[in-house]
Amino acid sequence: MRGGEALDLIKVWGTGHPGGIATIHAGSALGALPRVEQLILEVAVNPPRALIAEAVNVVIHIAGRGRKRRVES
Repeated sequence: MRGGEALDLIKVWGTGHPGGIATIHAGSALGALPRVEQLILEVAVNPPRALIAEAVNVVIHIAGRGRKRRVES
């Protein structure tokens, strides 16, 4: 996700169909959801927090440390 299309993606994920994957640039796994809100604010006045919480089940963060990468969730 890079922009306002985050709202469309969250709406699709919220329709009850299992499965969905996306990438987003955030500093941590905890920072991913506020980043989704920030992207949605590009196209909407109020981000739908309840819908985001319902639609996103797992956040996996790949942390970079020099040349090494590790998965954090």
